[in-house]
Amino acid sequence: MDPRSEAELVRRLQSRDERAFVDCLRLYQDQVYRLVFRMLGPTPDAEDVVQEVFLQVHKSLAEFRGQAKFTTWLHR
Repeated sequence: MDPRSEAELVRRLQSRDERAFVDCLRLYQDQVYRLVFRMLGPTPDAEDVVQEVFLQVHKSLAEFRGQAKFTTWLHR
């Protein structure tokens, strides 16, 4: 995703645009799942962890200041 598109997505997310959250899930869910899989291995809990990641994203969006790429912040 180019930086302008990512910045627009973040702006929409921070304004609590529900469609933006769906777009965020669509764009990043597989990346997050792969990261979780690398960290935890093949576990039935992986999908729960991914869900928790996106719940935390939703709760913490106001804290994102754009000092790093959104994906860097997301993966933390």
